[in-house]
Amino acid sequence: MTPEIRQTFIDLLASTGETWCEGCNVLEVGATNTEDTLLTIPCLAQAYRYGMNPDRAQAVTREYPGVTILNCWAHNIEPTAPIDLILCNSVLEHDACFWRTITAMRDALRPGGWLVVGAPSFSDRLDAGPERTICMERHDFPADFYRFSPAMFREVIFGGYKEVTILDIMDPPRCVGIGRKPS
Repeated sequence: MTPEIRQTFIDLLASTGETWCEGCNVLEVGATNTEDTLLTIPCLAQAYRYGMNPDRAQAVTREYPGVTILNCWAHNIEPTAPIDLILCNSVLEHDACFWRTITAMRDALRPGGWLVVGAPSFSDRLDAGPERTICMERHDFPADFYRFSPAMFREVIFGGYKEVTILDIMDPPRCVGIGRKPS
């Protein structure tokens, strides 16, 4: 994860005005056991933090106190408590059935909870010429299926959410969005 993407997640979390305190449940879909996990963002330090990753090598608790990474697919989310915040970055493009994951995240999020998602996109904001669209290169990990537009973020991922913000950042382009599930 680039510093710019991480900072965008930090800024979007700050924009909510929420304090992610002890007792809050925070889930990262696609969490890793490295310093790149979004669960190590300082404002989340007091929350109960856990991640999901189907890669067995990532499914261990490391040197991050209070962070647990489960070995499972995101579309199998079955929380034991309502989730206050779900983070997901650089995952949906690798998920052959990303719509199942989007639905599972929406179902697991408590009413009034927040969803923050980042993914490679395509954009015409750069001068690419009349016959070209700028998009992030393919990066198989283990497979690479999709690129998303800001409209897809707005209408599919965050369709029906409130307080939605969609950002088109970087080169190559990435979309990062945040929204609140209706109460």
